[in-house]
Amino acid sequence: MKKYISVLLITISLLSACGVKEVEVEVLEKNIEEAAQEESSYEINYDSLEDKNEDYKISELLPFLVEMKGEKGMFGMGPVGEGFMDMEGNVIIQPDRFVGLAAVDDGFYDGLAAIRDFKTDLYGLINEKGQWVIEPIYSDLYTGDGTIYRFVKGDYTSYGFIDRQGNNLFDKEFASAGLFIGDYAWVLEREGDYSSAAIINRQGEVVFRSKREIFDLISENGLVRTRKIEDGKIKYGIIDFKDRVILSEEYDEMGKYHNKKVWVIKDNHMSVVDEKGKTVFDYEDDVYNVSYFEAQNKGYYRLTVYSTLHESKYFLLDEDGKAVFDRSYDWISVYSSGIDYCDYNDKEELIGKIRLFESGEEIDSPIGSDYFIRDDLFTYDGGDKITGIITFDGTIIMPKKETLKVDY
Repeated sequence: MKKYISVLLITISLLSACGVKEVEVEVLEKNIEEAAQEESSYEINYDSLEDKNEDYKISELLPFLVEMKGEKGMFGMGPVGEGFMDMEGNVIIQPDRFVGLAAVDDGFYDGLAAIRDFKTDLYGLINEKGQWVIEPIYSDLYTGDGTIYRFVKGDYTSYGFIDRQGNNLFDKEFASAGLFIGDYAWVLEREGDYSSAAIINRQGEVVFRSKREIFDLISENGLVRTRKIEDGKIKYGIIDFKDRVILSEEYDEMGKYHNKKVWVIKDNHMSVVDEKGKTVFDYEDDVYNVSYFEAQNKGYYRLTVYSTLHESKYFLLDEDGKAVFDRSYDWISVYSSGIDYCDYNDKEELIGKIRLFESGEEIDSPIGSDYFIRDDLFTYDGGDKITGIITFDGTIIMPKKETLKVDY
């Protein structure tokens, strides 16, 4: 699911804490060889779920970021606070209580948002009035769909899962864990020991182990990334839930599957392959990293084609491997309304255009001097004040006669 979507309805299943707690913890100690031989056709037991047909949506509240007064940190900025406003520009939740760049990544799901508290520097869940529904007690808290939240405790040494009511699911914590992708999640039972990695379902049952080191889950269709260390270097491959090799462990980097395709890098050579390991297309020039975007029901690959400590260059391909632009840029990003591409000027300001999907028109990009809100909305006149919100097509949807100035 793409982040920062203005309004999105999705049908998901709300997990019952009572149903999950009926799962026997001993199932996590299943014999490795036995689990590896089992079939991968696991399904959710809907008898243990409730409200499975209920529609959830991302809230209309817009997160915004402001620089607070305080000790300067990275990039010469003071503490960044996060608040929320409605579409008319009314501030609903003041930004003095929450640390910025927390809920911007995730937003509200059916009235709840994971966010970091300024006082404790810990995460909890708030409602749309800014009230704590689950007190901030976690080092990190994140969700992929608003039903199950992965938490982290302490110094990132204890991971687990809670539901929307804060119930600790499965009565089990892990050395590490990923988010649920569809019906499954990756977990690591012993710190640093990838032979203890497993894939669990939404009842906490182990559905797959392997004699190989399972590094993470990369597809809701039962494909996992494996790793091996060779001559001090980590190499990655892909297997399915039946332990069949899709790609051998020879790749330096790889992403997660989107639309049944995944990017991989070997010796700075980038390819996109399907779920059977067949090559969809190759890119011949050097590539250092790849980011995947999806917009207008189409995928895009942003390639980092030049990278130093202080500078990067980006090139953009569509899902068929065709170049979107004829050259690289200092910044490229793909949003729901268009593609943003910019270069730095002599004042170190990003200056560029946004190519709108619907009309094909190109408008000036507002990214250079403004705080980011969501993928199709920007503030303008940034800094520690917000004077309005502008869409990518240039429409001002929130003119304000008085600026919001935060002075805490």
